[in-house]
Amino acid sequence: MISSPRLIGYELMVVEWAIDMLEYYGKEELYKRSTLEEDQARAEAVVDFRYLTVLHYNIERKKIHQRQLKLLRVLKTILERISTDK
Repeated sequence: MISSPRLIGYELMVVEWAIDMLEYYGKEELYKRSTLEEDQARAEAVVDFRYLTVLHYNIERKKIHQRQLKLLRVLKTILERISTDK
């Protein structure tokens, strides 16, 4: 059995809000000091174990953020296709 959302307009509104929120968080908090690539480059050269742990935490946090944004954008595309098919 395949399920589809009943109120696609509402679903789109919620997904767009979530995308906006994650983009704002990324810009204002997550990528304020350094990008993912900068953290990865720094992690290769770090000797201090404590700082390396912090860098790995930040790297994974940024990867999760990017994956979630990608997932929400795909969901938005799917919902838009559903709404134009009806």
